[in-house]
Amino acid sequence: MNPIDGLVLARHWERDTTWLEVVRAAPRVLFGADVLRGIRRGDGGHEVSIDRIGVGAILHIRARGRTLVYRLAEYDEKRDIFTGVWPD
Repeated sequence: MNPIDGLVLARHWERDTTWLEVVRAAPRVLFGADVLRGIRRGDGGHEVSIDRIGVGAILHIRARGRTLVYRLAEYDEKRDIFTGVWPD
């Protein structure tokens, strides 16, 4: 099993265009449930989406030159966080 690490995204603006860049992506990442709820509401921009909130949900991040997909594999109710993993 891969250790939990980080996900770093950068948003770029140029004139009327905006895009995401993946700076660093690990195969196992912690996601706060509040962040995921914001993405579900559409707060993450058009490049980030999630089909629902809960174990088994799929998070898509469409960055320039790279698309990431995380499956929410575990939920820690005490800390209100999900572990996202790259699907097999």
